[in-house]
Amino acid sequence: MPKATLKILGETFASTKSEKTFSELYNRIRPGLMIYVNNIVKDHALTEHIVSAVMTSVYTKIDMYNPKWHISTWIYRIAYTHACGALRSKKSKKSTSMSNFDNDENRSRIDKMEFNSADEFEDHLIKNENDIEQKEKLFVIRKAVDSLPIEYRSIIEDKFFKDLKYKEIAANMQIPLHTVKNRINRGKTLLREALINLNTKK
Repeated sequence: MPKATLKILGETFASTKSEKTFSELYNRIRPGLMIYVNNIVKDHALTEHIVSAVMTSVYTKIDMYNPKWHISTWIYRIAYTHACGALRSKKSKKSTSMSNFDNDENRSRIDKMEFNSADEFEDHLIKNENDIEQKEKLFVIRKAVDSLPIEYRSIIEDKFFKDLKYKEIAANMQIPLHTVKNRINRGKTLLREALINLNTKK
């Protein structure tokens, strides 16, 4: 049975307040949220704290969620507010002059992320969410490739990461062309199985 999408999980939690559904929603969105927040604050410990606070807000304020928004957009909007607030709070604790504050790297990151409209903010979230999802997919693929036996891992890397042709791979590895093709076909099968196993463990 396929896993529920984030949108369905959000709508289900909003209507049922089920802790099980919230736990699944938390586990599904946390990796991407960690990347997103850390890209803003550049501090892993602070990121952990912010993500925890964000998901606490999601749990306690779910009645404020409007289903016309994708649940992840709503959560990322909360995360953006928390992250920028944390940066300002962190900066206010330092005894620096206003001129230093204006030139500070953290302030610059906030200024660069100001938006003229809700639509502009929404576009920003969608772009970043897509980028994060893409990075997560690449990370999972890389992990799956690393789990393959060496004779298949190296040949899959040559073909799909280095974009080498069959003849180039055969020459580099000093093996027959038909062996290259057989190993790539077998390697793709093993890779699919590894990806299924990794996704099942999520």
